Amino acid sequence: MKFAQVKLTSGTLASTAGVGAVAWANAANAAASDNAYATSALTDTQQTVWLTALNWSFNIPEHATIRGIVVSIEKSMTEVEGASIADTVVKLWNNAAVGDSKAKTTPWTITDTNYVYGDNDDLWGYSWTPALINATTFGVAISCTATGDLTAQIDDVHITVWYDDLDGNNPGTTANIAGAGTDWADANNSQVSDNVYATAALNNSTSDPLRCTNFGFSIPTAAQITGVTVWIEKKSSGTLTLDNSVQLVYAAAAIGTDLSAGATWPTTEATSTHGGSNQMWGYALTPAIINASTFGVQIKASSTAARTASIDHVCMRIDYILGHNH
Repeated sequence: MKFAQVKLTSGTLASTAGVGAVAWANAANAAASDNAYATSALTDTQQTVWLTALNWSFNIPEHATIRGIVVSIEKSMTEVEGASIADTVVKLWNNAAVGDSKAKTTPWTITDTNYVYGDNDDLWGYSWTPALINATTFGVAISCTATGDLTAQIDDVHITVWYDDLDGNNPGTTANIAGAGTDWADANNSQVSDNVYATAALNNSTSDPLRCTNFGFSIPTAAQITGVTVWIEKKSSGTLTLDNSVQLVYAAAAIGTDLSAGATWPTTEATSTHGGSNQMWGYALTPAIINASTFGVQIKASSTAARTASIDHVCMRIDYILGHNH
């Protein structure tokens, strides 16, 4: 499902070197549509430096997929006979200008006009993640060039980010499955993303399975399952903690292929992805299996040192076909 977040006010507007030569005055005036302008007084053939609009306070969910970015810039130029201003470069910003320029060749108008750049399926030639969008260093930058002597004026900048959410489900039941390994304490803490953790105190050992089931799926009985994706928000108190196994589970038994990532767990919380929209985990999954309260996933961690493995959240998505993709 595609969603949009619209941000009307940049937290940080600035005249920023990197292209051109002529600075912008009163950059902060481009924060609202109020006829108070960021301005740059140009002579013939001069180009401005960047006007950057960063720090938008987006909060795109960390599991989301970015689909498109739309920028709206309200701008104008002073009226001087025979003179004009046009975009030179309009790019998105990730610590610096990145990706494709969306500069328009049409001259700016002498009255305020909103110019729209990008689209809901346009990534501007760059690979965006929620973390990059949410960062204070994300934004947009514009530079323009004059023909004749006149002043460029920018009144307002907006950004809209389009993204797909996960449509994932949380487990209704979580438990440590006692065995020869290290127990998970507070297993229920892995049901939601809230920085409260299920933990296993490893010491040159492997944990018991943390089993997460009862995801509440209701896949139509005529559907064809095409894939299962599992996301695990996790961290470790130090290096040397690894996935031991990540497997689907059904009727109290592990099934299919182990899709553990094999990477060292991070020391600050991050999300690992297992499976995918076309990954069946080596098992003939059916709607009846998926919908069962005993279906889910179980995770085992291991470490060659004394480490605390922590899991904040486990989330699962089912992809299937029923006449069309869901």
